[in-house]
Amino acid sequence: MLKHSKIMLLFLLFTFLIANIQVASAETEWQWISSDSKYSKYFAPERVVVTVQKNNIATQIEAWTKTGYDYAGAAETIANYGIQAIIPDPARLSYSLARLHINPQERTVEYVQEIFYDVNGNVLWSKDTSTPIVKEINSRSFDEDFYCLIVDQVFNKHETQQSKASDRWLTLWKSEAADGSTVCWADTTTIRLRGNTATLWVWEERNTSGKVTEIKFRKKIYNLTNETSKIMTYNYWNESKGWIVETDGIDGRFYSIVPDSNEDAGIKELKKYIASHKDWVSRYNVE
Repeated sequence: MLKHSKIMLLFLLFTFLIANIQVASAETEWQWISSDSKYSKYFAPERVVVTVQKNNIATQIEAWTKTGYDYAGAAETIANYGIQAIIPDPARLSYSLARLHINPQERTVEYVQEIFYDVNGNVLWSKDTSTPIVKEINSRSFDEDFYCLIVDQVFNKHETQQSKASDRWLTLWKSEAADGSTVCWADTTTIRLRGNTATLWVWEERNTSGKVTEIKFRKKIYNLTNETSKIMTYNYWNESKGWIVETDGIDGRFYSIVPDSNEDAGIKELKKYIASHKDWVSRYNVE
């Protein structure tokens, strides 16, 4: 009888261990991306899936990400989402999961599903929508690290490497004046060439007495053949206003670039870069 009891005990112990191993193996493996004083970012490599293709090139990638929150990050996130009534105490928000749809051709991330948890894994708030929030990725995007690593897993075109490279920012033009200087850079991670047009984000910065006094951050499209350009999105910053979205000058029209102007010097630099980086600026092109 004692022998039988020992066998049963061993059998139950073995079953318990196997069950726990199976549960542990079923847990998602989250790869750490980065951390700062507010947030820690992770993504799940095994959950990166190509869901839509055109000409055998991925046009939609689905992935899951995880964000961990320190108190300041939690407070900022809750305020941004306007859910203070649902989560009044930022200390309760421990982490969130998000299901993303990524379009590498347009450099966009869609937040299809989001779930906020406390430290014990209890759901505090969730959102699952058929009309997801769409964010375009640029140097100011919280989601840039997510985008780069996920797209790299599918294409291996070194998005992450270029986002951290010393030559990420291409100088288009500089001007000096008695009251200060202005420099304009193109973000080479955002350049996309389609036919004779190049789409990219441009950062224009004015300095007075060694201090940044004004920033114009604009998404622009250049027609390289006609030497025209138009502004698609315009974010403006100065010390008194902070960041604001401008609408002036955004009418959907292409304007001719004035000969020998700063913009003229800029499009010439852009053309030289594109000519020497054809594979990079044409990456993910489905045509």
